[in-house]
Parts: sequence; structure tokens; C-alpha cells
Amino acid sequence: MGLESLSINRVAALIIISLVLFLAGCSDEDKVDVFVNGKTLSPAGELQNNRVFVAVHPLAEALGLSVSYDPNNPNQGVIIQQKGRFVFLSVNSLFCHVDDRTPALGAAVVYIHPDTSLPMVPAQFVAETFGATVERKPASGRKRESLYISLPR
Repeated sequence: MGLESLSINRVAALIIISLVLFLAGCSDEDKVDVFVNGKTLSPAGELQNNRVFVAVHPLAEALGLSVSYDPNNPNQGVIIQQKGRFVFLSVNSLFCHVDDRTPALGAAVVYIHPDTSLPMVPAQFVAETFGATVERKPASGRKRESLYISLPR
């Protein structure tokens, strides 16, 4: 192997490493730090079509809500309840059921994590439906975009 082919291999390796690092960093841009009453929600939220989606169970637990699934089709619907309030979110539907109303969400419940099948729900919609206030702060410097959810005391 000549000196010239060794240099080409090194350059190619550097390009591949740089590309992998760049692509790995891109996915972090879609992450949103979510806080409920000052506590960090894990896993982080994900930005989809300018909406913050979070895994339903951690959000529900932090807000004191119960979660179940459509008994007729558990992979297609999420039921969230608290003190007489009922929300049903259908996968891939832009509409949901809140008590006896059917408002448009503007974004569907989606499965972001096919490995874990965690249903991701629009955080602001769910939080505000159950009486929380929501404040969204844009990314600045090295800090990611943040969503602050507060329950009334």
C-alpha cells in the first residue's frame, strides 16, 4: 500500500466519522427538554411539525393522570383520565374525544419509538386539557428548546 492510498483512506475515514457525528447530532435538534412542576420529564420530548410530543406514561404520571388503552384495539388508541375528565386520542387521527367534544388537534398521536411502541402525545394539548399551564421557550446558546408545564396548586 503506497503513501498516496494510505492518505486517501485516512481522508475517507475522517469524512465518514464526521458524517456519523453530524447525523448523530441532528437528531438532538429535535429533542425538547420538558419540565413538569420543575422536574425533568424522561425521555425528552420530540419536536414534530412544530409540536412537542412526549411519551404518554411519564407525562400522565407527572400530572397525576391515569392511562389505559382502547380495549377493542389497544395499539390504536390512548385513554387519559382524571376526576371525571376523559380524553381519547386515536393513533394517526387529527381529532380526539374530550368528554363529549371532538376537537381537532392539528397533529396526530404518533408512534415515534417503534422499538418500544411508546405512544407519543402532544404535550401542550394534554397538559392544558387537564388544567395545567404551559410555557414554551426557544433554544438559546447550548440549551435546547424547553417546555414548562405547571399544575395549579
